[in-house]
Amino acid sequence: MAELFPGSKYKFKNENDTYQLIIANPKVDDTGKYTIEIGGVHCTGFLTVEEPDPCYSFTKALKKKYDGYTKHEVELSCTVSNSLAIVGWYKGEVKLEDNDRFSISKDISGVCRLTIKSAEFEDAGDYSCRLEKQTDKTATKVTIVEYPYKFVKVLKHQQHVEKENITLVCELNDAGGEVKWFKGDQEIKPDKRLVISKDGRKRKLVIKDAKVTDAGMFSCVSNADKTEAELVVNYLNRFNKKLKDTVAVEREKLVLDIELQDQTAPAEWTFNGQPIVPSDRIEIKNLGGGKHQLIFNSLEMEDDGEIKCESGKMESSMILTVKKGESKPIIDFPSTFEAPASKPIVIEVPYKSKLQIHVHS
Repeated sequence: MAELFPGSKYKFKNENDTYQLIIANPKVDDTGKYTIEIGGVHCTGFLTVEEPDPCYSFTKALKKKYDGYTKHEVELSCTVSNSLAIVGWYKGEVKLEDNDRFSISKDISGVCRLTIKSAEFEDAGDYSCRLEKQTDKTATKVTIVEYPYKFVKVLKHQQHVEKENITLVCELNDAGGEVKWFKGDQEIKPDKRLVISKDGRKRKLVIKDAKVTDAGMFSCVSNADKTEAELVVNYLNRFNKKLKDTVAVEREKLVLDIELQDQTAPAEWTFNGQPIVPSDRIEIKNLGGGKHQLIFNSLEMEDDGEIKCESGKMESSMILTVKKGESKPIIDFPSTFEAPASKPIVIEVPYKSKLQIHVHS
């Protein structure tokens, strides 16, 4: 047993009946049994000196500021001198734990990460990473702004006919974006006929059993962008009144009528495959309400043939037969006749006509 003496290593101190041994800068070698003797009375204690905690430091600090977007990950990272270093992450003075909102990790290179999984506005604030059992720390400020959702595929102009199902579709740069649909200035509220849906980054508006009144300018609006397109809905066209084969007489007036379901659809008239050109003798009329007329004010024998009315891909046709009208007889006979005075005179008149006329005198 070695006796201890006061010096730079040891100091003795006593106050009243309290005696102290002070060991400066203890080391592992100072581990052992210590005994104090006062007036022949002994008191013994055992001192254990452990290796000191290792001293770590930050070799790469956090950035001064991190900018993040709502509904997106925000990752904070720094690096410590040794992967064995124990660190804690804090928001303000509140220690953060690894959970559904935060992911905390450290790799073998000493890179420490805090990931905010789906950032919200309230996640903005002061953050720090601190070495446990040391005073060293690195701090930063996090700001969260709304993510700007942009359209990477825009709406396209479309043309349909009534009764069809119509799909308007566009695509955002991120699947998390919310959008609103408008017709003109009015926001569209979904119902049984108007269905709003999303599929990944795609945003869709489905119009079931389309009506002519559904036509208009449609737009899809995000928090930072807008796309719009025109929708044209035509009548489901058909011939409500078709052409029929007709027999008419030369020089008579003839009116041909057709009626279309689509009141806005054009009607094109042809004769034996050639477009009919209006003139004083032939008129083409659009009476409105889908009603159209082809009028022959005075038929000619050359009008005999096929007449067709076309509207889009539809057509209605007829055969017009023009018969010869009545004409002035052509008479060719002598200027004088001789016959007995006491007997009837029969004069035969040669002529060209459908009727045979006998002249008696």
